[in-house]
Amino acid sequence: MERLKIRLATVLCGAFALGAALAGPASAGPISAGPASADPVATPSPSPSPYDPALAAAVVDWFTDGGNTQLSALQTDFEAIATAADSTDLPGIQSGCTTLVTDVDKAQHYDPLPDGQAQHYWSAALDRYAKGAADCVKGAENVDGNLLLKANDEIMRGSAELTKATERVQDILD
Repeated sequence: MERLKIRLATVLCGAFALGAALAGPASAGPISAGPASADPVATPSPSPSPYDPALAAAVVDWFTDGGNTQLSALQTDFEAIATAADSTDLPGIQSGCTTLVTDVDKAQHYDPLPDGQAQHYWSAALDRYAKGAADCVKGAENVDGNLLLKANDEIMRGSAELTKATERVQDILD
């Protein structure tokens, strides 16, 4: 349970970082969500991107028109799960993960980021969060520590993808 608590707290860094990147140049720099596990999913090759004011404006619009709401919901969910994990409150973890399932689904159905590479990472993060949240619900419900650890690893992999999305967004805004 201690490992779950520590790792879930780390997930918050990724959500804060993407929000900070989109908030503007005065915000903090990227915060690493930790190393990712080996993943067979191919990621797009980084492409040099000279500053494109139209793309930067579209990304900021994505954030201010509702992307921030999606990020805030996930952030709140991770905080609730971390608080429950800190108290070894399995019903609280299950409730937080159930809410996370719902909020990830909402984020998956929200408009895509207007940059293909950033969207790829954002989508991958949400896919991993969805898997982790579902396993977390089952693990808490069945008091299955192995499933909770699997959920934790899936969420951490999602955070690694979110970090990549954050870095891409920062590149676009620079």
